[in-house]
Amino acid sequence: MVLFIIGIGLGVYLYGTAVCKGALLGNMDKKQIALSLGISALWQVVVLTLGNLAAIELNTLKLIKSDYPVNAFACLMIFGIIALRMLINALKNDPVEEKRVETKGFYKLIFGICFSLGFYTFLSGFALGLLQIPLLQELLFLVGLSVIAVFGGLYAGYRLGYGQRNTAYICGGICLLAGDLLLFFQYFIS
Repeated sequence: MVLFIIGIGLGVYLYGTAVCKGALLGNMDKKQIALSLGISALWQVVVLTLGNLAAIELNTLKLIKSDYPVNAFACLMIFGIIALRMLINALKNDPVEEKRVETKGFYKLIFGICFSLGFYTFLSGFALGLLQIPLLQELLFLVGLSVIAVFGGLYAGYRLGYGQRNTAYICGGICLLAGDLLLFFQYFIS
């Protein structure tokens, strides 16, 4: 259940970021859409796996304690920081100059999405690795959500502009805080 709520929160954050990038697109064709989804999915797989493997390696080296409460507290901190970052982004309400770019700038936008969220994806993989959630389960759920979020965000931004970005950040932050609360009750109350 924690993976589901955290995944929804991260997916909505990815959606909000993709909306901003989609608002800058001059046109979208099928090749661009397919390539953007493939690039973002591959990047999510790589970064999420690296984060998970880092947590597993630290656990095997005994650099972190394998106690669930300690790991759960670290996860609470990680997801709480990501949630606060999302809420701060929504409150800052930085304007996006909706200057359309042609096909040449499209791939720069996609790589911008991937790299701007790579750190948060790494931290999420690390936190879920601390909770010892199976990597395959993480990948199937989170990468599937990220593909849907990137597609939906690019399309919504292209058609509607970046107006719903703040709502996405707020909803994502609330989902992550709800996941934190559920994690707290699961590991510290029960």
